[in-house]
Amino acid sequence: PGGFAFAPVRGGEVITPEQFAQLSEDEQRRIQKSIESAQARLAEILRRVLEWAREARERVKDASRARIGSV
Repeated sequence: PGGFAFAPVRGGEVITPEQFAQLSEDEQRRIQKSIESAQARLAEILRRVLEWAREARERVKDASRARIGSV
């Protein structure tokens, strides 16, 4: 399976679920909010990339049709 996964990080290292559970509730919420924000940004970027790819395919089709029509 492909895709992206986000995990909590402290000191540049991914922490385990057990380590995460030991954090204060405030710290857990802060990390969760950060992860949710990153997920939303990634979803928007992926949406744009897919849209750009679709537009590029359409431009190639249009150019191909125009060239065939001019032959």
